[in-house]
Amino acid sequence: MALPVSVLLIGDLLQAIGTGLLTPIGMNITLAVSPREELDMVMGIMAAMTILGPVREQRSGQRAATQLTDAHEGKLPAV
Repeated sequence: MALPVSVLLIGDLLQAIGTGLLTPIGMNITLAVSPREELDMVMGIMAAMTILGPVREQRSGQRAATQLTDAHEGKLPAV
């Protein structure tokens, strides 16, 4: 149950565009809202979300695809 490479490339492209837009907007909002004393911690959290978010979603997608494939083959009940 694999998707064609063209669909995967389009998904990766959309994800890259979203991340590219999210980073500067998120940093500007963080700079505008956060107190000066906590700015370094909040900026670190924002950067971690930007970097680790796409990785987590790819893993979630892989896990969901595996569960759906197993449910389709009768190995597991559908969730």
